[in-house]
Amino acid sequence: MGGNLAEPITKEQHAFQKELIEQSAFTVAWLGGTDMNSEGNWTWADCQRPFTITYWGNGEPNNGADDEDCLVSSGGSWNDLSCSTELQCVCEKNVCMKTWATAGYIYFKVFLRLC
Repeated sequence: MGGNLAEPITKEQHAFQKELIEQSAFTVAWLGGTDMNSEGNWTWADCQRPFTITYWGNGEPNNGADDEDCLVSSGGSWNDLSCSTELQCVCEKNVCMKTWATAGYIYFKVFLRLC
């Protein structure tokens, strides 16, 4: 599909992906965050930037069973889960309009398995 797991780095992007999940047939979806490289230090997987805003649910992230290194959104709250859990995902794709060559736009979509 040519996209990546969504990295909602602004409040507006977070609100949009939350609404997108709510409008889909799903309630939980993968986002593009991880702390695989350093436990407890969450970054966006694609660009390795640390989170600047967070929406963790109560008691999260908790690294349950020492195996929760990937980020999901559920009801707009974030949770850490094992990366091997099978869930749908929210994907993003940068799209540049031909008439606005220097302006990049990020589009989001929910997919069942792959971006």
